[in-house]
Amino acid sequence: MRKLPSSFSQLTNLRSFSGRDNYFDQIPQELLNLKQLYFIDLSKNRINKIPANIQYLNKIQNLALDYNQIEYLPAEFVRLSNLRSLSIDNNRLSKLPSGFHYLRNLRTLNIRKNYFTPEEQEYIMNSLPETNINF
Repeated sequence: MRKLPSSFSQLTNLRSFSGRDNYFDQIPQELLNLKQLYFIDLSKNRINKIPANIQYLNKIQNLALDYNQIEYLPAEFVRLSNLRSLSIDNNRLSKLPSGFHYLRNLRTLNIRKNYFTPEEQEYIMNSLPETNINF
């Protein structure tokens, strides 16, 4: 699947979405309009950019974006204050946005097989002392 039908936005009470193993090259706008989502899995797609308006998914608790082509997270990502688990293994990240330490509810961060330097890894660990981080 490359796109979601536009009518997907009408599922306003949808709480969970798995779109693993597809051909999405971006997070579908139809998902970004669903404000009740607390779980999204878009692993194993072709996503290379996270849009700034992801910040409006303020109920999201679990987000899986493994095995994509993401090079950076937008600064607005740190507004996902209810995020508890982020899995973004096997991407192209070398940095997290400043202010990532504001994600106080984040308990699990999977960022294996990215491009973090040892210095950046140390900075991340010091910024998120309550988070289980897997490099």
